Amino acid sequence: MNTTEEQGVSGTSTLALARKWIRAEALITWRMVRDNLPIGIFPVSLFALSSGIGEGLSGADILENASKALVIGFLFAYVYDSWGQIHSLKEDAFNKPYRPIPAGLATPQSLQQRAWIGSVLYIVMVWLLGLWVWALLWPFIIVVQSRWAPERGYLWWKPVSNYICQVLMFATGWHLSTSLDASAWSWILAVSAYFTLAYVIEDVRDIKGDRAIGRITLAIVLGRAFICRFFAVFMIFLPVFYFVLARMSGADDWRGLLAAVIIGALSWTCAARALCLQGHDADKRTYLLYCLTWVLTCASAPLLLT
Repeated sequence: MNTTEEQGVSGTSTLALARKWIRAEALITWRMVRDNLPIGIFPVSLFALSSGIGEGLSGADILENASKALVIGFLFAYVYDSWGQIHSLKEDAFNKPYRPIPAGLATPQSLQQRAWIGSVLYIVMVWLLGLWVWALLWPFIIVVQSRWAPERGYLWWKPVSNYICQVLMFATGWHLSTSLDASAWSWILAVSAYFTLAYVIEDVRDIKGDRAIGRITLAIVLGRAFICRFFAVFMIFLPVFYFVLARMSGADDWRGLLAAVIIGALSWTCAARALCLQGHDADKRTYLLYCLTWVLTCASAPLLLT
């Protein structure tokens, strides 16, 4: 075989290995982030989109900011899931066996390497895009939570973590298009607090795995039925809370009422599902619908406050 042929074979082999690595990495990434990818992407990107529209930016600027938000949103999810799944083999074996570690696609050590790489990429993107400096708290909170937060203290530290993470995602998305004023902060802080109280519905779907690892959640302590009723109350009164908050924020025309009706249709569906449907798949879909309701509730703010 001459030199030219050897180079051709070597190039083909290298290309084949690269394609194989890309396919494998894409599969690992998808299995890792598939549950939380919508929660990472939609809050940031929809907030950037709506705040850009509300601010009256040009179509090109809105599209540019939304594209940046998609990247940041993906990194939000990647950092969260890569760190969170390093030590969750036992839980995921029960609740999410398709994830990389229980499925045998990755080891805790290799996932930790990806977590560090994802965190560095996130920090670099925040710096390059000139984003809100507090967005840098995200990888810090996730690392502390995954490495040192005790499972038996989950009942206490998880709501605080959820609240901070919601505020960070929405504030980051809003800041991509415009500055945050007092009305924006009031909306973000109030809605994030309301939805953090209802976030306990997340633990209903994971009771089996949480028991297996000794994690104490409200769903285990108080029972599924109580948590579903508690969640339903918050979802039933969400449109009232939304309308009052919109009025207090200066949205005193038909837009606030229309948005409250749309949000109410979603939140009441969440309440009905929580009260009437049972099973892991049903609970998972209820949780996803809750997340959609949460995102639209907060992301509609920039359109109402103009």
